[in-house]
Amino acid sequence: MELNVYKEFASILSDVEYLVGRNEFEIFRFDSEKNPRDYNFKWNPVFSNLSKAVIANPLRPTTLDKNFSCKLCPKKLGAIRNFTHRGTKPILVLHYTSEFRKGQPALTKSNPNLTLRTRESEDLFDRLIKKVFGFSSKEFYFQEYPACSFNHNGSSLDDWKERMNACDTHVKDTIQSHGIKAVILMGSAAVLRLGADEAKNRTGKIEPLSFGELELPALVIRSPEGVFSLEEKRKKLESNKTSDTYKQAKKEEDEVKLSLVEHLTELKTRLGIN
Repeated sequence: MELNVYKEFASILSDVEYLVGRNEFEIFRFDSEKNPRDYNFKWNPVFSNLSKAVIANPLRPTTLDKNFSCKLCPKKLGAIRNFTHRGTKPILVLHYTSEFRKGQPALTKSNPNLTLRTRESEDLFDRLIKKVFGFSSKEFYFQEYPACSFNHNGSSLDDWKERMNACDTHVKDTIQSHGIKAVILMGSAAVLRLGADEAKNRTGKIEPLSFGELELPALVIRSPEGVFSLEEKRKKLESNKTSDTYKQAKKEEDEVKLSLVEHLTELKTRLGIN
């Protein structure tokens, strides 16, 4: 219990540091609190001609950071920084950079300015998108799904299901606000939304997916982190390229990358994106 309190306190301090650095404070007051403007602080002015203090309008949560003030999931440990990335092409990539598997160490982005977990996974995904679409992956919209971190070791499947349903609110906002035409659901986000078996069965397929009353085509793919791990596995075996182990690792990597190219090419063709 004590350890959880320290973790939550560290998360709060981290969030405060982030908000102070951006000069953004997401919550003006909670519903149960008295309006700060209703407090009357008496003071004796030194000079009678001092102008009256003007209280500025409270800062509101921005579209990019509204997960900080979101109260739909009461057990969240903290909001994920920069949980959305705004692109120019009508494709939304739903992913999750935190951990959900019990027994695994907690995960965070190696740099809060990254979109995916690591620079390596971002570079790999960017290479893939450039190969298929001819432009940078940053032209896509990205969104954390769910948008916050949780105690994954103390979370049940029902907990995750409720969180994904709640986070559909933010996904719907992005879809409607930016005219999204299709979704790429990858890695952890796919497993949490669909379940492990269905996510595996839908991998590589473009099928309808509903977010509330909205429905649009969705492609399920492996995460860039998973593909990068295959690259790393093959590279570690390069000292003996004639070995069966190396050949098998290279074959697995090539097959996964080729299938990703094929699936993304199909999505590009269906949407007519240039």
